[in-house]
Amino acid sequence: MCQDDLEAVISIEMYSFTTPWSQTVFYEEMSNPLSILKVAESNGNVVGYICASHIMGEGHILDLAVSILYRRMGIATILIENIIAVLKEYSCSKVCLEVRAGNRAAIEMYRKLEFVESSRSKGYYRQPREDAVIMLRDL
Repeated sequence: MCQDDLEAVISIEMYSFTTPWSQTVFYEEMSNPLSILKVAESNGNVVGYICASHIMGEGHILDLAVSILYRRMGIATILIENIIAVLKEYSCSKVCLEVRAGNRAAIEMYRKLEFVESSRSKGYYRQPREDAVIMLRDL
């Protein structure tokens, strides 16, 4: 991800989440040496993105979204597989993520990608208040 991608990324972020990341948060992640940010493009346009971090042998998927016009086309799967490959290069042994308990489509996708539910975090999300499912995958 580069600065030229940010306008499209923020647009997708704003549409996808009730508590979206700000431009400042994306800039901070872009400058963080422990963060990995990737975009997916179609015909030169950003249609999805993923942000992950790694520390002490563990990866964490922080943010992932795909434009509504490009959902259910396998783009999120490709982004996750790409991030997993990078995390392996950093010698990470596992990767985790949080997902809204009610986001059944995402949970099913993560299961297909060999993530398993490890725990739940009560009231993790705000607006609306909802539990998070913590999912983990060994690498």
